[in-house]
Amino acid sequence: MKRVLLIGLFVFSLLLNLTVASIVGWYYWIDRPRVVASVADCPMLDEADYKKISQTWNDQSRSRIRETRRLLRDKQAELIDQIAETPGDISQAEEKIRELMVLREKLEREVLGRLSNALIQLPEDKRGALVQYVKNRSCMGPGMRFKGRMGKGRAFDQDVEQGNAPKAQ
Repeated sequence: MKRVLLIGLFVFSLLLNLTVASIVGWYYWIDRPRVVASVADCPMLDEADYKKISQTWNDQSRSRIRETRRLLRDKQAELIDQIAETPGDISQAEEKIRELMVLREKLEREVLGRLSNALIQLPEDKRGALVQYVKNRSCMGPGMRFKGRMGKGRAFDQDVEQGNAPKAQ
């Protein structure tokens, strides 16, 4: 009886330790340091520059971009459903593919227009810093800052709005 009690206590202690270790490990995994976009080779942007940039990106352009992204997701779902209905025959989905390409082009034009407006607001020497920052964030540079799953990185304007924009060193 005493032996069974000791074995039970040992197993309970072992399970408790594993539970605590897995919880602590999980929180370390979630809070691991993120890669920050590096603009060290360019002149740094300061808070006034970030505010100037965020003011050029008004709510109307944000809502247009959000709407285009929503339409893009809906069209992607429709395309996948259509392909699932007729597997092996992608020719029936050609019209949906063209519509998807038009939406992607529209989104790219809106975003690049927004970037162009931001570059106009900055002095010549600060433009390079913003261009380098955007390259690092959007062109698979070291600053994409994924949050554990592909595609969950934060956008530049969200960083600015939340006050998490990179600080000058």
